[in-house]
Amino acid sequence: MRRRALAAYPLAAALACGVPAPGPLPRIVGASPQGEGVSTLAAVEVRFDAPIDPAGLLDGGRLVLVGPDALRAAEAAVETDEGAAGLAGAVAVEATLADGGTRVALRPVAPLRGFTAYALVLSSRIRSADGRPVLDPEGRRRTFVSS
Repeated sequence: MRRRALAAYPLAAALACGVPAPGPLPRIVGASPQGEGVSTLAAVEVRFDAPIDPAGLLDGGRLVLVGPDALRAAEAAVETDEGAAGLAGAVAVEATLADGGTRVALRPVAPLRGFTAYALVLSSRIRSADGRPVLDPEGRRRTFVSS
């Protein structure tokens, strides 16, 4: 009995000094621009409350800008293993990561059509820089769409 008690001390000490409890999962803070009446679209951006792993974001696999005809296809494509990089209907963009990895900006390479709604589609499969899943602004793990 005494051996069990002695063996429990290192375990208790390790648990007491061990890994801190994980904080809340990172979230999408928002996207801009949003809504109707945006006269010219120079860039679209998504902001996060923690640094994000750039995998799939800068190559268009998990983050894509599309016109209204490609929205449903984009929502499905960003969640596949292949991603949306080759998606027909995707707008050609230059993607950059800024502000310590907490902001991704997409700049269209060519002028966009006027009087057309565009949507930014972001996969639920993205990860924070420390490997944790990223939640949408409402705290859910799902595809994020901003138009």
